[in-house]
Amino acid sequence: MTFASIALFGLGLCALAVAIFKMLRAFARAPAYFPEGYREPWAAETRYAFNYLVLGPAVPRVLQRDYIAGYYLACAALSLVALGFFMMDQPIYAGILAVIVVIYALSALGLVRGYRELGDD
Repeated sequence: MTFASIALFGLGLCALAVAIFKMLRAFARAPAYFPEGYREPWAAETRYAFNYLVLGPAVPRVLQRDYIAGYYLACAALSLVALGFFMMDQPIYAGILAVIVVIYALSALGLVRGYRELGDD
């Protein structure tokens, strides 16, 4: 186990904490701009439709950008953690996390595509 692998792992965990904070902050603030039936952030309807609703025209662009930045940062953070596992000679954990990163990155790509379809403000 080298210093570089520990540093990558730690940096990835710190970046993941920041990404989670950004996404939870958007999750807490955005429902104020949602339609009447979706204002409770922990209700099942809101959680299932959140990615669609947060990109709606009523939500401020700053909040939308912050949410998408959280997605990007989470992808980068999980990649760093996977690389740290790989450098620690833990290929099984690195491989499992790499598959999770690919699935999450594809989800983020769909979210960003939806965001870009809204056009510039």
